[in-house]
Amino acid sequence: MLQRRLSGRHRCRPRQPAARIDARIASKAVDVCSPVNGKVLRIIEKNERVVPAGTPLVEIGNPGLLEVVIEVLSSDAVRVRPGDRVWVEDWGGVGALAGVVKRIEPAAFTKVSALGIEEKRVNIIAMLEKPEPRLGDNFRIQATIVTSKADRVLRVPVSALFRGDGGWGRCS
Repeated sequence: MLQRRLSGRHRCRPRQPAARIDARIASKAVDVCSPVNGKVLRIIEKNERVVPAGTPLVEIGNPGLLEVVIEVLSSDAVRVRPGDRVWVEDWGGVGALAGVVKRIEPAAFTKVSALGIEEKRVNIIAMLEKPEPRLGDNFRIQATIVTSKADRVLRVPVSALFRGDGGWGRCS
C-alpha cells in the first residue's frame, strides 16, 4: 500500500510558485555602481553570465595611491620598521623611486624558490613619496629597504675580505 502511494501518480508539488525571470528586465543592461571613486584596475568577470550577489566583478583603485608590496625573507623582515626608506628600482623607467615602509604584514607565507627551497616570506607594504603615473597595479619592481645608515663608512670589495681567527680581516 505504501509502495503504490510513492510510485503511483503522486507528485511533490512546490508550495511556492517557481521563481521566474522577468523577460523585460533580463534583456536590458544593468547599471552597477561603485562604492568608491577610482579607475578600473582589473576586470575579474569578463564573460556574460549570472553571478551571485557579492561576486567581485572589477577591481577599482586610485593609481595615485598604489601601494608597493615587497616580498622579504622572514629572517630579514624582522629588521624592517615602519618609516624605513625604500628605493624602487628596475620598474621600467629611469632612476629609482623613493618611498617609505607603511607596514609589515604580521604573518609569513611559504614560497618555493627557483632552487626548490621552501622559504618563509613576509610582505612589506610601502608607499611612494611621489606617485609615478607610468607605474601600475601588479607591475614588477625591485626594491631596496634601508634598515640602517651610517656616515663616513669605509667601503671595500668583498674579494678584499677574509675570515680569520679573530674575525674579519682585509688584504693590505
